[in-house]
Amino acid sequence: MRKSWGVRSLACMLLLPAATFARDVKPEVAPLPGWYEAAPAPGATNSTDRLALDWLLVERETRVTDAAVQRVFRNVRRVNTPEGVQDGSEVRVTFDPSYERVRFHRARIVRGGKERDALPKADFRVLNREAGLERSLLDGRLSAVLILHDVRPGDVIEIAWSLEGSPPHLAGRFSDFVYLGYSVPLARIRQRLLWPASRPLRIQPRSGAAQPRVRELGGEREYLWDVPAGAVEVDRDVPDWFEPYPAVEMTEFASWNEVARWAAPLFVSDLAAVQSVAARWRGLPEEERAAHALAFVREEVRYFGMEMGVHAHKPHAPSLVLRRRFGDCKDKALLLVSLLQALGIEARPVLANTRIRRGLDDRLPSPYAFDHAIVRATVGGKERWFDATLTSQRGALSAISSLRYERGLVLDPATASLSVIPAPDASAPQETVEQTIGARDPAGSASLAVLSTFDGATADAKRSWLADQQSIALGKHYLSYYRGFEPRIEQVTAPALQDDPERDRLSVQESYRIPVFWEGGSHEVVLDAVLRLRKPRDAGTRTMPVALPYPLHVLHRARVEIPPGRDADVAQGTRTIRGPGLHSEVQTSVAQEREGAVVLITAKLTITASEISATQVGDFARAVEELENAARVDVRLASRMAQAAVVRQSDHSAPIAAVAVIAGVLGLIWVAPRARSLARWARRRRFLRRAVPDEGESASNPVRVRSPLDLQRRVHGKRCACGKNLFLIPMRAGESIVLGRRTVHAVRFPCDCGQVATVYFEET
Repeated sequence: MRKSWGVRSLACMLLLPAATFARDVKPEVAPLPGWYEAAPAPGATNSTDRLALDWLLVERETRVTDAAVQRVFRNVRRVNTPEGVQDGSEVRVTFDPSYERVRFHRARIVRGGKERDALPKADFRVLNREAGLERSLLDGRLSAVLILHDVRPGDVIEIAWSLEGSPPHLAGRFSDFVYLGYSVPLARIRQRLLWPASRPLRIQPRSGAAQPRVRELGGEREYLWDVPAGAVEVDRDVPDWFEPYPAVEMTEFASWNEVARWAAPLFVSDLAAVQSVAARWRGLPEEERAAHALAFVREEVRYFGMEMGVHAHKPHAPSLVLRRRFGDCKDKALLLVSLLQALGIEARPVLANTRIRRGLDDRLPSPYAFDHAIVRATVGGKERWFDATLTSQRGALSAISSLRYERGLVLDPATASLSVIPAPDASAPQETVEQTIGARDPAGSASLAVLSTFDGATADAKRSWLADQQSIALGKHYLSYYRGFEPRIEQVTAPALQDDPERDRLSVQESYRIPVFWEGGSHEVVLDAVLRLRKPRDAGTRTMPVALPYPLHVLHRARVEIPPGRDADVAQGTRTIRGPGLHSEVQTSVAQEREGAVVLITAKLTITASEISATQVGDFARAVEELENAARVDVRLASRMAQAAVVRQSDHSAPIAAVAVIAGVLGLIWVAPRARSLARWARRRRFLRRAVPDEGESASNPVRVRSPLDLQRRVHGKRCACGKNLFLIPMRAGESIVLGRRTVHAVRFPCDCGQVATVYFEET
């Protein structure tokens, strides 16, 4: 209770300034600007299959002048349900008070053909919501909320407002990204831009968006998109760079060089501010100097961003960041660049996009194309890329994994284009799972020991996740996971972590117990580390690419110890699975050790592409299904004699086949003149076989043999039901059965005809 009260009190304290501020702010109401061009909204339909809201018009008109940028927004929607009343009776407008101004122009409600001005009685609030607080970001943006009174199902609501202001950090330059489609249907969507005719503007439609209608209006040029927009259905698991909605890019930046020249003056190094910090590492080799500087900014300057106003794009001064000991990605990047330069290492800040990555190649040059800042440095003559926000990263520079951002804009006036950031090396496994199953007791429980090792970026991600887990909760999480395929598993000890920071390696040791492991004489072993791909269910209808977890290289080894005196009946060999974007191998073998037989299984999975096209989804789904089957290995217990017979048959298959051919020729010479009498004998024989099982056909009437070679001799005289000689078919060890005081074993013959013949035998 005391803890709960404290949390609530803290929440109230955080919200109190915003609430107080809301009471002091009055709504600013003004008529629509003269340059705005009103468009009629389509009429509402009477369809019985309605959404909570019918969007009749979504409109945005923008006017760019040398003095400012003005945007007018106007929406017309019909409320159909009580849920629609909840969602449609208020408007929230987010703005930056340091340079933007909000005005409300219109709020009308049409009910029963009568129009009512709802703006005078509406409630108006301004709240500091700080939506990025959970991500340790404060941007100072406010939310202006207009709350309408007396809204009912069936009402048609029209609301118009505007934003005026130009970001000071853009120095009067313009870039924008507007959508012409959404996840809900729009009867009419209208985007209008009034642009100074004397200034060049680049426009690029995306994802099927139309080119604008262009009209000259004196000193201004009008660009207009006015279309109906159906709902866009987005497939699951699309890549981050893929834009499913029709959209338009607009920018007056002619090249990435212009963007770099705009951004470079915002990132000014301050070597004097970092001299005292850099002094402690000056006598070290260059690679160690760089490693210490990176570790300092990464681990001793916490991530917290205050991105108000101009600092949405401009970093704070390194001296301020050092005093605060916190900063966002821009602040940490500039501080690291200053430290490296003070240590005599060439370094530059870099802008990147963590989601779009190489998709930047298809984007127009714009400051808004980036969401992250990193560093490029030259250490020991080698180009390196550092991200000072990866607080869970460890290790020497040689152990640090490459970044996954693929593209970056180096902030240097000489930069001509985007730079390629090398992808992480996936030639070696980033995750290795070593699994040992001690199942020597045929009727008892088995022990399960699991050692998982993570390297590089995978270790960083795992280390970050584990930092938020308590030991007990972590143990429950792991146990719950394993019970997905071992329902009766029990945890012996909680998972133990071992961190090797120097090599950026993290290990997790687990210990479990599985009761009655060999129930029914078999057990399915699941190599779960390679089972991390989801089979797409929309192979026949998909129209969008599928994102894959690239780069990824996983290795899973399993060792299953067999009870003494028994052998393992398991399909041995290597199974290779190839599909679009993936390559996998599952290898199974049986080895003989002093304590008994051991089944060794190795599974590898490598993701070879970051995405696959919609046309490849069917082949990918089939490969994933094949991998799911291959990574579930059925291990059965078999007797030593049955297994030995299989081995002997394999060793002598070639001579036996030759003898069979000779015997077949001699048999034809002997059988031909005696065919009629043999046919009568065969009919009588078939009648007897229906009633009395032949020797070896039943566990109650097994073949009595003294050795594996004796078993082979007895079996070779038998046939499959299709008539094929059993001695030409590969033999597999089967199950064992206890009848009274006798133990009866079996060998199985999976024939090409699809049938399986079983021969039962008893050792004498």
